Amino acid sequence: MKIVNHEKNNFIFFLVFFAIPVFSQQGFEFHNDKSEKVKVPIRLINNLVFIPVKVNGVELLFLLDSGVEETILFGFEDPQKLNLNNVLKINIQGLGDNQAVEGLKSSGNLLTIGTLQSRNHLLYLILDPSFNLSNYVGVTVNGIIGSAAFKNQLVAVDYTKKIVTFHKEEANFQNKIQKTYERIPLVLEKNKPYLQAKVKMNEEDVVVKLLVDSGNSDAVWLFERFSDKITVPEKHYQDYLGQGLSGSVEGKRAKIPQFSLGSFQFNETIVAFPDSVSLKNINIQSNRLGSLGGEILRRFTTVFDYKNGWLYLKKNKYFKSTFFIIKVVLRFGILGFS
Repeated sequence: MKIVNHEKNNFIFFLVFFAIPVFSQQGFEFHNDKSEKVKVPIRLINNLVFIPVKVNGVELLFLLDSGVEETILFGFEDPQKLNLNNVLKINIQGLGDNQAVEGLKSSGNLLTIGTLQSRNHLLYLILDPSFNLSNYVGVTVNGIIGSAAFKNQLVAVDYTKKIVTFHKEEANFQNKIQKTYERIPLVLEKNKPYLQAKVKMNEEDVVVKLLVDSGNSDAVWLFERFSDKITVPEKHYQDYLGQGLSGSVEGKRAKIPQFSLGSFQFNETIVAFPDSVSLKNINIQSNRLGSLGGEILRRFTTVFDYKNGWLYLKKNKYFKSTFFIIKVVLRFGILGFS
C-alpha cells in the first residue's frame, strides 16, 4: 500500500479535551448595515485556514475551526497586552490527565473580523507555554475561533483564491449557491456541525455521522470503537496521531476503497483510526463515528450555512489531487473548565 507523506512536515500536534458545556457566544454581526459581505484574506497552511482577528484592537492570527465552540488564546507571555476585560483564573482539564493547567477566562471583549464585530465576547486564555501552534505551522498563531465565526452568516471558504467571505443570510449569494453548489444537510449539536457520509467497509457502504472539522488537517477520522461496522483494513500501519496533555495519541492509518459525500466520491482515501485508549475520555456526541477534515474540505469551495443547516460544496482544482498525510494535525475539541 503506497501512502504519500509530506516529509517536510514531521510533526503531529493533537490536543483533545473532554468537557462541560460553556457559555454560548452571540456571534459576529455586520457593523455596516449596507454591506452584504466581508472578504478576509486567509493563510492556508497544511489544509488549515488562518484568518486575522482583532481582539480589543490588537490584530492576531486565528485558526478558523468549525470543530470547536469556544474562542481560545494561547502563547502570550504577557496577557496584559491584550487589554482583556473581566478576567478570572480558571483550571483547564485535559484528556486523560488529572492535573489541570492554568488559564484565564475573560468576558466583555470586542472581536472584529474585517468589519464584522462581536461584542461581549468570551475568551479563554491558556497560560501553559507548551500549548502553542506556532512551532508546528511555521507562523505565529495566537488562537482558535470556533462557532462564533460561523453562526450568524454564510461563511464561504475559497481554498484556491485564499479568501474567506462572510455573507449576510438575505444576500443574493444564497440564491447563487443553490444553483451552482451541491448542498449537504448539516445538524448542529452544541454549536458544532455534523453531516452524514458513506465509507466502503468490507464491500459494504456504511453511513457515518461525522463532525465537520476544519481544524483537522487529515481527510477522515473514523472511530472503530463505536460501531462494529467500522473496521481497520487488513493493510494498515500503526502511527502516532498526535499529542494530548497526558501523552501521545496513537492509532492506525489505512486506505479505504471509497469515501462518499453527497454525490462526490473519493477512491483510496487515507483514513486515521484513533485507538480506544485515546478516545476513552472524549465526550463523543450521540452516534458520531468520526471527523471530516481539511484534506477533504480543501477540494471544494465550501459554504457553511449554520442557520439553515446546510454545507454547500463546489469542486475546485484540488478535487482530484493525491491524498497526503499532513504531518501536522491540529485538533482541539471542547475544553473542560473549572
